[in-house]
Amino acid sequence: MSRAFATKSAHELAAVTTQLAWQQWRAIGGSAASKERWHSIVDPEALILASLFLVDREPRIEDILLSWVEANAPLLSVQRLKNLQSAYPLEVRSRVATFARRAKSLARHPRWGALSKETDNESLPALPNVRRATLVPTGDAASLLLRMRMAIGVGVKADVLTMALGNRRPITIREVADNLGYTVVGIRTAVHDLSRAGFITPISDKPLAFAAPNRQWRALLGLTHQPHWATWHHWFAFAIDYIAWCDKARAKEIGDYAMDVKVRELIARHDLFYRYSSQSLGAAAVREGVGSYTKAIDALIDWPRQQETRAVAKQ
Repeated sequence: MSRAFATKSAHELAAVTTQLAWQQWRAIGGSAASKERWHSIVDPEALILASLFLVDREPRIEDILLSWVEANAPLLSVQRLKNLQSAYPLEVRSRVATFARRAKSLARHPRWGALSKETDNESLPALPNVRRATLVPTGDAASLLLRMRMAIGVGVKADVLTMALGNRRPITIREVADNLGYTVVGIRTAVHDLSRAGFITPISDKPLAFAAPNRQWRALLGLTHQPHWATWHHWFAFAIDYIAWCDKARAKEIGDYAMDVKVRELIARHDLFYRYSSQSLGAAAVREGVGSYTKAIDALIDWPRQQETRAVAKQ
């Protein structure tokens, strides 16, 4: 991998990631400047982790993040945020505890203590004086996951149902576990309960696959089109990991061969992104050194545009 390609691709990914964060915050109630409407379902925990990475590049995003949490903290899954953070660079994980301490003071809920690791003497930065977020709007498909949590409660069932509604095809428990970060046992229990309640429909037994009666749900929810689920957690995690690595690589004398090895390691680390999002790339071949890593990174950059195109096509 050439240093020039790494610099260019990291710059493009950073720009795309920042734009997506603004658009997604605006879609779920943040006072972001983006004027472009967002269409696919927002993953709030993934968006928080991405925003914690972006605060050095976009300081304004922290005010929106904290203001949004002040208004909507009961809709966040602390356990899921804890589960997902391991896929992100160390600098993101180190900021989660600080964020949780501030979120705990905003939400006034003890569940944030699982992440905060607070100390008695530590002082926190001042909170924003101006409110930069509102309660989550419920009219668009983008806020469907949060809307389901409002109705069913924060937990596996609301998230499983949302993912089922956002897919045209049946999904399996393994897919849900890989994309949502919950345990297989917890998901299996949730699927069983949702099926008994008639909220989802089993399609096959081995592997257990299920779907949601989309037409009926859309009528109930007042949606004019099918929502679109995309694995934003895996995309954000890979994009941010790549950007963070390229930032460090620019400050060191690293040869092209060493950079080539490292990018293939990154692709292997984020194998789930390619497994569920871009299977046609042949990520296994890239990892083994016979595929084109440049095509893999170019696809990573272009993937968000493709997802929004699919979301609009469902309208």
